[in-house]
Amino acid sequence: MPLLASDMIPSLSTRQALVRVAQSLEPADLCIVNARIVDVHTLTIFRGAVSIKHGFIASVGAPVPATETLDAAGMYLTPGLIDAHIHIESSLMTPRRFAEVVVPRGTVGVVCEPHEITNVIGVAGIRAMLEAGAATPLSVWGSVPSCVPASAFEASGAKMGAAEVKAALELPGVLGLAEMMNYPGVLNLEPHVWEVLGAAQGQRLDGHAPAVTGAAWQAYAAAGLESDHEAVLEAEAFERLRSGTWLMVRDGSAARNLEALAPLMTRLKPARAMLVTDDADAAELLEDGHCDRLLKKAIACGIPAPLAVRMLTLAPSEYWRIPNRGAVAAGQIADLVLWDSLETANAQIVLKAGETVAQDGKLLEESRLFVFPQEALTSVHLPQNILLETPVRKQPMIGVHPDQIRTDTLPILQIGAADPSQDLVKLAVVERHSGLGQAGVGFAKGMGFKRGAMAQTIAHDAHNIICAGVSDADMLLAIHTLQTLQGGVVIVADGLVLAQLELPVAGLMSDAPAAEVVQAQRQLEVVAHGLGCSLPHPIITLAFLALTVIPSLKITDQGLFDVTEFRLLELD
Repeated sequence: MPLLASDMIPSLSTRQALVRVAQSLEPADLCIVNARIVDVHTLTIFRGAVSIKHGFIASVGAPVPATETLDAAGMYLTPGLIDAHIHIESSLMTPRRFAEVVVPRGTVGVVCEPHEITNVIGVAGIRAMLEAGAATPLSVWGSVPSCVPASAFEASGAKMGAAEVKAALELPGVLGLAEMMNYPGVLNLEPHVWEVLGAAQGQRLDGHAPAVTGAAWQAYAAAGLESDHEAVLEAEAFERLRSGTWLMVRDGSAARNLEALAPLMTRLKPARAMLVTDDADAAELLEDGHCDRLLKKAIACGIPAPLAVRMLTLAPSEYWRIPNRGAVAAGQIADLVLWDSLETANAQIVLKAGETVAQDGKLLEESRLFVFPQEALTSVHLPQNILLETPVRKQPMIGVHPDQIRTDTLPILQIGAADPSQDLVKLAVVERHSGLGQAGVGFAKGMGFKRGAMAQTIAHDAHNIICAGVSDADMLLAIHTLQTLQGGVVIVADGLVLAQLELPVAGLMSDAPAAEVVQAQRQLEVVAHGLGCSLPHPIITLAFLALTVIPSLKITDQGLFDVTEFRLLELD
């Protein structure tokens, strides 16, 4: 399989040098001594030394002569942490800004699923994310989006059929097929879905099957899908593991399942279980952490520390078939982290291939600037006239929950306009890729807005413009402001723009430093709450109201969508 140059398959001469170092016949480049080494193979912790030569571990145990010695002074030594499933775009940051935040916290690699940018500019987006990642100290691998668009009931900027998927799987750094979200298509043997699966045969086939259980789950697993990150209940997680499927325990900014599944992990200590974030926004990454946050939380939830480490190191490496990664063991790449303690998970020193890249929470070198293709920088195309007016008619409401990506289908009402007194806001999804500006309009309960409008170019998964508001005029101003910005998040009230976050890369990401992105994000939240919004994280929640593969009622540029029945609703 193609791999990035940084993945370093050792030459025969390198292997021979490791053999000499391990026997003290040749000095190591670096020997880390007095470390508490976390062994992910035996789930034990022991004191010892680690010798490194040419970026690889030569020996673990007794110290050997070395050009340089690093005294760990009793700190814990683990493999570098790996997030096996993340959408970097959801951090609102480009890969270089993302790396600046996560590498000093102990993350050495991520398997990014560039589904978001691929929906906007196609295969060029996959290539751009991998190349941007290669300009950082972070190992950025990728998986090829399997559902672009996520369904046939929305307009995206690109389409990925079997031919496009097959070509993308040959890109350097690609490890397999990304989450197959169209589980109804898998179960119903829809030809275009199976053509994509056929194009990826022999590669890892990532799964995505929310609330799929029993015979349906058995059928999904029989189709060859090898993982799932949508289990929210112990019974669902156990069913995944018992069928031999790899379980990704998700705990990100959009959905948090670790606490509910931790007791099962503690009891079973499954080898085929990982911790992933899926989606992590800039504020959480900067303030609470990334994989280090998962490590700390897992231990706090009762998962034994060595097992928690394995779920973030060896398990991701084995699942994605990433060679020479994931353990403190002879012959492995020396991607290592020294921690003050595993319970607090404060990374002190981060090494990549034996070289210190971060210390005391800071990168030692800046990442190179990567310039995204022009098509990613001019991705918002709208007509002058956008129609949001709707007749009074019977329709169900979308029930929105704080910090949840699933929604309810609320009883049918006769409605044609927002009604803040009943906590009903108008929702619109406006197609932004072709310039036609088709708009699907509906209504939602549970957002709390009393006035104004909020619009953004983040709308999973096709990433059209999604807008929630009380006033049509404010909604239109917010939508057109996004075209001027070429992407971002905007809040408007009474004809004035009150707050905005510019996301000019595909309408999804900013290349500003993380602190600036977080400051703008926090300001948007403050302004939204001032307008009555009751959602703790309105940007994230609004983005998922357009996702047609998470139950139960969502909205696209074509109208209201019933995820359970997988169809657009026909309204009177």
